[in-house]
Amino acid sequence: AEPHQANAEEQVLMMQGQLKISVQDSDYTVEQGNFIDFQANCDHRYENTGEEMVIAIMFISYSP
Repeated sequence: AEPHQANAEEQVLMMQGQLKISVQDSDYTVEQGNFIDFQANCDHRYENTGEEMVIAIMFISYSP
């Protein structure tokens, strides 16, 4: 995804499946029941690395 505006934070709660989330030069594996949050004003990418469909709840919050 393209970077969001400054002061943006993204949160992901995994309900099913497995995602690789790449944030700049770091990769994170997020599985069912896991939660991750990161500053979203930089390059980031999602990739389904599991065998099943991914179901996730995603929030983006912007601070003034």
